Amino acid sequence: MERASAEKIIEAMMDRYRDLVFSICLRITGDWFAAEDLTQETFLSAWRNLERFDGKNEKAWLARIAANRAVDYNRSAERKGAPAEEELLEAAPGREEDSPERIFGSREAVETVARACGSMTDALRDTATDHFIRGLNASEIASLRGLPLKTVQSRIRRSRQILRNMMRKEELMP
Repeated sequence: MERASAEKIIEAMMDRYRDLVFSICLRITGDWFAAEDLTQETFLSAWRNLERFDGKNEKAWLARIAANRAVDYNRSAERKGAPAEEELLEAAPGREEDSPERIFGSREAVETVARACGSMTDALRDTATDHFIRGLNASEIASLRGLPLKTVQSRIRRSRQILRNMMRKEELMP
């Protein structure tokens, strides 16, 4: 199948079934951010496997891909309680000495990170500020904010991605 034709087919499927795929992923994972990522992965997988699709019942085909992706996500080590990145960092020697200035290299970089955190949605802003500026770990933020640990870890991961993208745009990161 021609690439341009495949892209048009997938775009049409995305327009018709984006909400369905997202709701399946959200229902299975219970995690908004994971559902967003899994929705994208679902359509990417559909695009990659479009030549093998028989063209019948695309709704069921996409729903099955989404469900499989979400179930795989739930089975992953991260969801089974393997130590999160933050928990591994907590156990690292010298953690107490890691100030934002030391991590980011300069006061100006810290101010840039603080501005970037301030531009996020409320939930992400608070979590990102607590973690990246105040230096709190996920457990401390969960206790402080009265949130489940997994929610905080998810928000830290999401805000880290956003910060990374912002820092690259400002050429503060490679």
